[in-house]
Amino acid sequence: MCFSLFPIAVHLAGGTKIALAPTILAKIYRDLSLLKEKIVAVTKFDKSEVGDSGLAVTIWSPFQLVQIWAWERFRELRPKPNLIKIGETRFARWHKMMMIVDNVRKVLDSARENFDWHPYTKALRNWNLPEFYVEKEMWLSPVDSGLSEEFELFARCLMIAELVGLDCVEQYLPHRVAMPFGIDQDLPACVARANETASIAWSKNIKSIGCANLYVPSRLFEANVTTCYSEWWKQSVLRLQCARKGVLRPKTTFRVFKISHKKTSKRAKGFHVTSSKIQSKKLDGIKKGDCASSSHPSFASKSSEKLLESSKWRKKDIDASVTLYSPQK
Repeated sequence: MCFSLFPIAVHLAGGTKIALAPTILAKIYRDLSLLKEKIVAVTKFDKSEVGDSGLAVTIWSPFQLVQIWAWERFRELRPKPNLIKIGETRFARWHKMMMIVDNVRKVLDSARENFDWHPYTKALRNWNLPEFYVEKEMWLSPVDSGLSEEFELFARCLMIAELVGLDCVEQYLPHRVAMPFGIDQDLPACVARANETASIAWSKNIKSIGCANLYVPSRLFEANVTTCYSEWWKQSVLRLQCARKGVLRPKTTFRVFKISHKKTSKRAKGFHVTSSKIQSKKLDGIKKGDCASSSHPSFASKSSEKLLESSKWRKKDIDASVTLYSPQK
């Protein structure tokens, strides 16, 4: 593995720009999976039977990035950050920081109201906001014509992809976590993998975004959940409660179940993927607040943009790899 890093180091030393984020994120995903598997395995065995060696796990990814991720979002877990000096990156806030928490589980369970879904949209002294964190929502079209590098990176962050690491290939599914992107959360559908080989997976990542319109939400907007997600969540929680009690109830009983989290957003469309290729269909009379089968969130072709302004959907095939729906205005 170490030898595979030499070509990367040579290119970086020569000034070649290389996308390291997909590789690093793939490794973090892999190590998080290994930790989860180890935790599950430990619960099945007595420590005296397996010993300390059986509980050990080796990880190679930069887990300090996971620590910073937690500090940026869980307010009760974070230490008091440093002031950023001119020319420093945002990570300088957490330089040489340490926080001791007696009961992390208790903090996580009580973090619903204090969890920061969109931390990087907050302005900080001596730190410039990325270009795609705009004050007012906007459409950019088409994506491939003269789009700045920062907006192109934002567009690619909204696309489902296969992250190619040095020794692994991991799925990147942004539609499962739409709210951190400032987009209402919709149903987290499954997406088939396309990683027969690392070269095939990488070819999916470097392909052109296509002639699509990009919706950029306002950084001040607080995302929520769609009506469909809310109904699905009610049904899931109720079935779980019924399963614990050993009671089977009709599916329609979820309609009278009340949930305690924030109200459903008025936005009708969200981060929703149904398949890698959406079949053409026609839906008439869609009301505001309803959910339609669609693909990912924030890209839309010119024809699909018009759909947001009408109650009728035209019959149109859409490529799910680049078609993302925006909030309904």
